[in-house]
Amino acid sequence: MRGGYGAINQEFTSNVWKSVETFKVTTTREHRITTTDGVTSETDAEVTTYEPQTISTNYVVKSKYKSKETDYGGRAGYRFRDGSIFSAEFLRRDFTGNISNESANTFAGEYQWKPVLTLDMAARYQYDVIPSAKKLITYNSAAMLGAWRLRDWWDLLGHGQYSYLSDDNSIMRLNVNSYWLVAERAGFYLGLEGSFITADKDSSDYWTPYWEQRYYVVGRLKRSYPRFYASVEVRVGRIYDHARQADMDAYNQRKVVADAEGWYPGDSPELGWDSLIGFAATFRKQFFNHWELFGEASVNAVRDYTEYFLQGGLTYTL
Repeated sequence: MRGGYGAINQEFTSNVWKSVETFKVTTTREHRITTTDGVTSETDAEVTTYEPQTISTNYVVKSKYKSKETDYGGRAGYRFRDGSIFSAEFLRRDFTGNISNESANTFAGEYQWKPVLTLDMAARYQYDVIPSAKKLITYNSAAMLGAWRLRDWWDLLGHGQYSYLSDDNSIMRLNVNSYWLVAERAGFYLGLEGSFITADKDSSDYWTPYWEQRYYVVGRLKRSYPRFYASVEVRVGRIYDHARQADMDAYNQRKVVADAEGWYPGDSPELGWDSLIGFAATFRKQFFNHWELFGEASVNAVRDYTEYFLQGGLTYTL
């Protein structure tokens, strides 16, 4: 059994470019002195002309959204004679806030098995809600996971997931990492990790990168005792973002006009490579035979923004 409460905040900053019809005003003044038949005359003339022209300008729109969630459900599992495990879970998720009085019944099924002694595999189907404070958008996803212990001190892990969303979008994720135990007594691991995510369509309702790659060097410290587990890690690496072609076309058109008129067209949507640093921690504590307290937190500093993730809860096992 499980239950929980949480909130999601989203803030959007949009730089909107538009064309404005205006007039270029030019004033010409002429002072003339003439002499005719010995008579001198003096005249002043002022002419104002209005020339229509189109200029580009921009304005910034900031939007904030917040929704709260209450969920409750349960999880059950069955171990087969060959050691494989099938588990199923159900969760009722109720939302308030910008997602006003909406709810979703989510569920998942997972099968875990060992093809060989050193390889753990899992296949998972999930129907859930995409993280968004603006709209309730559900998805169906299929995932495969693998953990291969090549040596007692060397683990190789992989994860792939494809999700199809209720708004006809799709998202694919891939993740591969490898860890080496370098100090057994201290429980210290060094690792390399790579991840990739792509969304088929752009959306302002949730995160939809077109082509994002991340590569890390990870240092992880783990502690495991009876009824208790904890880990902390630091990751340093590089991130690459590739822009959608439609965004690049719109930027290049704006840049041509900006170069001709002498104004700044804004930053290119093609962000390229940049540095990334992050921190994460997890813990699990079992007590009173049936109860488990767990928590997970991570922070990533990426370019000019920071990613936060915080999750925790209390579960009861029958």
